Amino acid sequence: MMDLDLVHLIKSVGYAGLFTTVFLENGALIFLFLPGDTLLFTAGILASQGILDIRILIGCFFAASVLGYMFGYSIGHKSGLAVFRMGDTRYLKRVHLEKAQNFYRKYGNWALVTGRFVPLRSFVSFLAGAATMPYPAFMLYNILGAVVWAGGLPLLGFYFGKLIPSAHSGFLYLIPIISVIIIIVGLPAILYFRRKRESGDTTKKGPTP
Repeated sequence: MMDLDLVHLIKSVGYAGLFTTVFLENGALIFLFLPGDTLLFTAGILASQGILDIRILIGCFFAASVLGYMFGYSIGHKSGLAVFRMGDTRYLKRVHLEKAQNFYRKYGNWALVTGRFVPLRSFVSFLAGAATMPYPAFMLYNILGAVVWAGGLPLLGFYFGKLIPSAHSGFLYLIPIISVIIIIVGLPAILYFRRKRESGDTTKKGPTP
């Protein structure tokens, strides 16, 4: 029933509501609960039924995701350090900032692209700003990630919707499909990080006597 509720929500809010939802979900930490991947995929299915225009939809999602990340980066850059200086909280600790700085220094490109496919998208952009990731690099991979995420998921939903008799019958497979997409996109990055970590550990330990 949750998927049918999401369909009703999409029909009710229109393009302006979809833009706002994606913007907040990508850029504001307090809106982590908003739907992301499922929203884009479901909207793509509805576009395949003629309820929405896929071109307007992708443009809306792309702009919202890019601007949302820019907003999250700005908040993290301006107040991220101040937040951590205020002392550790339940969710934000100084050690998190230090790890984020190291993470973006090594894997910033991957983090911003594949970070689109995890539920904590706004946390990714916030940490990029708090870790003072160079803005030109941030924008490059922000846009690249938005192209893949905001363009790819609606298109997948659109073409999937063309293969099924009606939009509603496809929602039975919605969650498994999204899960597979996230795994396919995230697995190369996970393997890459693991190889880099193992390589770093080997370098630190040095040759065995």
